[in-house]
Amino acid sequence: MKKIYKYELALKDSQQIEMPVGAKILYTAVQNDQICLWALVQPENPTQEREVRIFGSGHDVPDAITERHYYGTILMQNGQFVWHIFIAG
Repeated sequence: MKKIYKYELALKDSQQIEMPVGAKILYTAVQNDQICLWALVQPENPTQEREVRIFGSGHDVPDAITERHYYGTILMQNGQFVWHIFIAG
């Protein structure tokens, strides 16, 4: 049976998150001042690390990012800061 899991992300350029293989990312947003993503997962699947990259508007984005999937833009501090989330795999 599949479930929806929430993963909290740090506000940093690059990080690894561990998710079940085959996880489908559904949504990214800020909840209680915390960047989060929600994914549809098969909890009994083995896990894998996935790299998350976060870029602010106006920041340099390496060409290699085009090989990642874009999963959303989030606004923090009443829209003062805008971040764009890319995840490999």
